[in-house]
Amino acid sequence: TSPYATPPRSGLHLQSGGSGARSAPTSPHRSPPGSPYSALLAALPPSLHLREVSLLKCAPPEHCIVQLVTALPNLESLDLWGCRVTDRVVEVLSVHCPKLRRLSLAENPMLTDRALALINPASFPDLAALVLRRCTELTSAAIASLAMTWQAVTDGTGDGDDDDYFKQELEADNGDGGWPVPPPAAANTATVARKRGIEELDLWGVNVYDHALVAIAAGCPHLTKLWLGETAVSDEGLHALAQSTHLPHLHNRTRTKTHN
Repeated sequence: TSPYATPPRSGLHLQSGGSGARSAPTSPHRSPPGSPYSALLAALPPSLHLREVSLLKCAPPEHCIVQLVTALPNLESLDLWGCRVTDRVVEVLSVHCPKLRRLSLAENPMLTDRALALINPASFPDLAALVLRRCTELTSAAIASLAMTWQAVTDGTGDGDDDDYFKQELEADNGDGGWPVPPPAAANTATVARKRGIEELDLWGVNVYDHALVAIAAGCPHLTKLWLGETAVSDEGLHALAQSTHLPHLHNRTRTKTHN
C-alpha cells in the first residue's frame, strides 16, 4: 500500500463509572495485580496504530498513562480530562507524541506553568485544539507565554475547516466533562502542512487576565473558539480581543457571544 495511505481509524475510549475510585499501585512502576489498567496495557499489542485515546476521568496511575502514550507515536487525539496527571505526562507527550492535534488536560490541578512551557510548536507542530479547563495552578503569565510561542507558525497553509473539534457546546458547569467525538480524518491528513497554530482554546476556570488576551490575539490569529468562563478577564479585555481578532465564537461566563 501507499506509505501515505491513512490506516484505519482506531481509538481507545474509557470513562469512569462515576466513583472515580482506584487502588493505589504497589510500586511506582506498575499497577497492583488485578488492576484493570494493568490488564488493559498487557492486552494491547506491542505495535499500535491508535490515533485517539480518551481516559475521561478514569484517573489511572500516572505511570500507566506514561507507558501507554510512549508506545503511541501516531496519536492525534488525547483526552486526559480529570486524570490527575502532573507535568511529567506533558513532558512525555512532548517527546513521544509529535502528531497530537487535540489535547485535553482539563481538571488536572497538579499541572503547573512548567507543563505549558512544554506545549510548543517544536514538540506539537500540528496542535489545533487545547483544553486547559479548571487547571487552577496555571498562571495568566504562562498562558500569555503559551500563546506567543505559536506566533511564528501561524502563517502556514490550511483552511481550518477540517477540525471543528468542539462539536458539542461546553456548558458553564459541564459536570460530565464531555469531550466531543472527532470527525473522520481526510485521507491525506498526514501529508497536509497545517502550521496554523492553536485554533480552539478552552481556558474556563483558569487564572486568566486581560494581558493574556493580548498575547492570545497576537499569537493565535487563526483562533476560532475560545472559552473564558470563570476567569478574571474584564469587559474591556473582551472588547479589545473582539476588535483585534476574527474570533467567531467566544464562550464567556454562562453565555455564548458571537463576534462577526
